[in-house]
Amino acid sequence: MKKLNYSNKTVIENLKALTKLSILKENMEKMERNGRATWVKTYKLSSAGKWFALLLAEEKELSEKEKAEIFQSLFRAYLKWARNLSMKLNVDREKLKDIFTEEIDSKEREG
Repeated sequence: MKKLNYSNKTVIENLKALTKLSILKENMEKMERNGRATWVKTYKLSSAGKWFALLLAEEKELSEKEKAEIFQSLFRAYLKWARNLSMKLNVDREKLKDIFTEEIDSKEREG
C-alpha cells in the first residue's frame, strides 16, 4: 500500500467492493518475517475480473498468449453457466452441441 497514492482506508474499501462484486478473490496467507508469523490478505482476479482486465488493458500490456488464456478461461466459465441454465430449463444438450458446432464451424458473417 505504501506505493499507492491513496490512503489505506481508500484502498481497503475498494478491495472490499471489488471482492463483493466478485471481481477479486480474497485469500489469507501465513507469512513469516523475522521469525514472526503474520496473516496477510492477498487478492487475485476472478474469471470476471480477468474479463474486465482484458477489456481495460492497453493492447501492448498483454501478450497474445495472455489474451488467449484469459479468453479461454472466460469461455469455460460462460459454458459452465450456460450448461447449468440449460439444465434448469431442460434444454436438450444435443441441440446445444449442434448450435455450438454450427457457429464454430461457420465462416464469418458479414454485417
